[in-house]
Amino acid sequence: MATIALVNPPAPMNITRRWRCAVEQGHYLFPPIELCYLAAVIKKEGHTAVIFDCVADHTTCDELKSKLSRLDPEMVIAIPGYEHINEDIEEMSGLIPDRSKLVIFGHLASLYAKELLTHHKRLDVIVLGEPEETVGELAGKAELKDKSGILGIAWKDAKGAYVKNKDRPDIKDLDTLPFPDRSQIDAKKYFSGFPDKEPFTTIVSARGCNYRCTYCVRSYGDVLRQRSVPNVIAEMKECEKTGIKTIRFLDDTFTARREWVKEFCRMYHENGFRMKWTALARPDNLDEELIAEMASAGCNRIMMGVEAGSKRVLVSYARNPASLDNLTSLCKAMRKNGIQSFAFFLIGGPDETVEEMKESLAVAKKCNPDFITLNMMRAYPGTTMYDKLVASGHASFRILPYHSTFKANLPDEEVQKFLFTFYRGFYFSPKWFFTHIPMMIRHFPYMVRLGLEYLSWETRGTNFGKEKPEEREAEKK
Repeated sequence: MATIALVNPPAPMNITRRWRCAVEQGHYLFPPIELCYLAAVIKKEGHTAVIFDCVADHTTCDELKSKLSRLDPEMVIAIPGYEHINEDIEEMSGLIPDRSKLVIFGHLASLYAKELLTHHKRLDVIVLGEPEETVGELAGKAELKDKSGILGIAWKDAKGAYVKNKDRPDIKDLDTLPFPDRSQIDAKKYFSGFPDKEPFTTIVSARGCNYRCTYCVRSYGDVLRQRSVPNVIAEMKECEKTGIKTIRFLDDTFTARREWVKEFCRMYHENGFRMKWTALARPDNLDEELIAEMASAGCNRIMMGVEAGSKRVLVSYARNPASLDNLTSLCKAMRKNGIQSFAFFLIGGPDETVEEMKESLAVAKKCNPDFITLNMMRAYPGTTMYDKLVASGHASFRILPYHSTFKANLPDEEVQKFLFTFYRGFYFSPKWFFTHIPMMIRHFPYMVRLGLEYLSWETRGTNFGKEKPEEREAEKK
């Protein structure tokens, strides 16, 4: 029986590390659900799994090193960040016991396995793609020097040579996975970023995405694989027994299959749940009827990917331009049914103009959601946008050291400046202010905290991390 340590490495800030990304935001922190899944799989195989969430527990490097030394595991599996992937690997390399094998997984790790394994001498194995079945098999073979028979890994042989095994097929039936092992994490340490009731957790009810947005790193492939509704309901029951009050569904598009959502809402009622939940949706697969059903079944917030106010830009992103036509009615329907509306916008696309960014602001003000958030467009490896921009010389990426360039139609400084113009234009508009006076009164401390965070962004000149954009670029170089 092997002992496996599962680590979310120490970090100086709140960072939510996930399979496809890492998000540095102080106002929310999600549980390391991928590590919880791995812990459940490892235990199912008869081994011992110990989770160390150093971010939530504020564990220092010295403290982690001491804990790992006492545990002395055969294997340490870490989920590294995105921009700081090399720093995370180097940090873990110096913290694990001599006999432990260091294993990592994730989107970037899967794409650049050879470079990372060759460069980081202490790194032993990279799990490629979907990790659960691979880690379940790997856990029992940690001591084996020859790992050539394990599908879905890249590794170094006894001579230190790079080896890549055959890929492992994705899990077709997600119901076969055990529920994430949340017993080792304290749900009270995680929070949604909104004034929701705690304890809080996340649930993944589907993997993969049938849509083809050019900028998106699809979490687990191009095919939507959905758990059965009874299987998701059973996990919710387990969460309810531990006192969980609020759930965030992490699916790329929770509303991708209408009949699935309707069955979920029906079974929510049948089981008498009182938990509230939030989900991601696309405007083009929402309507007033579905919103009403979701509201009656505990949904308190729908987060929509609007992305752009220009139909031309949406077409360039492989998004449905018709999705803009019903945004106002959707936001009204959510407000009518007691659901908070949240809209995501992207600005600074490859050929987006200032006028088109202004169209996005106009759309946001017109549909008047409860909240918006903006992201500056970036081209990430593994997306069709990245491939196209690299071919035209407008993007590049290097894993060692990490460096990413993206040349859009507008310079970063101008896009960053408009980001603040967008926020001010939306949140300081009379329409938004007077519509949301009741919400501001009801959640006054929360709204003050958001306001102070925004002021800190303006002061620093960026809404990312603690540095200004030019300082981040200098650090990468």
